[in-house]
Amino acid sequence: MKKRLTRKRGISPLIATVLLTGFTVTAVALIIVWGKAFTGETAEKQEAMTNARLSCENIEYTVTNAKFSGGKLILGLKNKGQQSMDSFVFKLIFPDKAEPIETNNVIGPLDEDQVDIESPELTQKPDKVSIIPKVKVAAGVYLPCTNQERTVMGSKIA
Repeated sequence: MKKRLTRKRGISPLIATVLLTGFTVTAVALIIVWGKAFTGETAEKQEAMTNARLSCENIEYTVTNAKFSGGKLILGLKNKGQQSMDSFVFKLIFPDKAEPIETNNVIGPLDEDQVDIESPELTQKPDKVSIIPKVKVAAGVYLPCTNQERTVMGSKIA
């Protein structure tokens, strides 16, 4: 029997070029698809945040009353604007500390509501209370409207 000589040969340069071009085109296509989805998602988030910031500009409210009684602070808030206030941050400021408290009270446009603030730390009347409304950006995401912060001095709290 004769021995067969086998010669190992690589792929031709034409096939190698076609394969490399195919891989490159596929990689570029994947990067473009990912990039479009990423930039689209980022743009949507930025649009939602911008709309929320604009909503903050439309908030107009007043504190109608403030009362401290039995470890509970009761604030009357009146929404005078066309924008709903979806949540609040209250900063209770005492002589030796400050305590932030978040509530989920919703006050609709042209509506009035009473907010009851209870906390174990609320054993004395605060020196002042800062109120920061929040607007809803997305499900469970709220933007604080710090430009609409109001302060009630302790002397105004009954």
